[in-house]
Amino acid sequence: MKYYVVGGLYLDTSFTSMKPGTREQYGPYEDFARARDKWYERAMATIDDAYYRFTILNEDELKN
Repeated sequence: MKYYVVGGLYLDTSFTSMKPGTREQYGPYEDFARARDKWYERAMATIDDAYYRFTILNEDELKN
């Protein structure tokens, strides 16, 4: 299974609507640990902005 890190800048902290043009996607990663490393990198880089959020999705979740 492959994994992706997906996220970006949201309009508010309900995290339901992303600001247009800010979506980020990284991967595919062959294992969860590598995806988690990228997730951590992006989360720490944006830690001071409460409107950013990133998550790890597997390839099946990404398709939905």
